[in-house]
Amino acid sequence: MKTFILIRGVPGSGKSTVAGAIADMWRGAGQIVAGPFEADKYMVDADGNYKFDPKRLGLCHGVCFKDVVHAFERGCPIVIQSNTNVKRWEFAKYVEAAKANGYEVQEIVVNGDFGNTHGVPAEKVQEMRDRFEF
Repeated sequence: MKTFILIRGVPGSGKSTVAGAIADMWRGAGQIVAGPFEADKYMVDADGNYKFDPKRLGLCHGVCFKDVVHAFERGCPIVIQSNTNVKRWEFAKYVEAAKANGYEVQEIVVNGDFGNTHGVPAEKVQEMRDRFEF
């Protein structure tokens, strides 16, 4: 069975940690895993430094989506995506693409408070928490 694991939560909630742990677990069991795919990974410069640029946000999310769909089309047994996905519409196209390619969808919401590594201000994180759709 092909599985798409969609991980969501506000910045600093533990998305990347959970996504990495799940990927490592499946890889350790001998499975082929695509991802974790995260839009933030497309904001890394040539030296490997994270550089948030709001002007590139749409582009980064577009490339992330394209790479996830490419993994679906290749038939990777397990595909993992981890973005904030605060509103359901933000990830609806991922779910639609997964189902169109024969994937079972598993949604995981993480709600930790570990402090974010990208410097998102606390008030912005709280705004995201307040409008998060479960």
